[in-house]
Amino acid sequence: MWQADTFDAASIDKELGWAEGLGMTTMRVFLHDLPWQQDAAGFRARIDRFLDIASKHHIRPLLRCCSTRAGIRMPNAGAAARADAGRPQLWLGAGARREGIVGSGASIRG
Repeated sequence: MWQADTFDAASIDKELGWAEGLGMTTMRVFLHDLPWQQDAAGFRARIDRFLDIASKHHIRPLLRCCSTRAGIRMPNAGAAARADAGRPQLWLGAGARREGIVGSGASIRG
């Protein structure tokens, strides 16, 4: 989501609108260091854009920094395969999978 080729402001706006409609006011958002390493200025700009969209929907994000140095095997940078186009996706990090919170990712049906 944070790389230039995968950042989709329209989808983020739509999904945060759904979250607002459900009454969400806070959301944990994971930031990985790979997009920072690839394009620090662009990464900051995309975070700013995300924060603007979240503010529009009265949602306060809790930004959580993740790192490849944390000892967790993380995926390589690049586009990920899309699952069920048109359905919102909540992707949880490898740490959540390792701790048994979810299998490979959880989804929220709209």
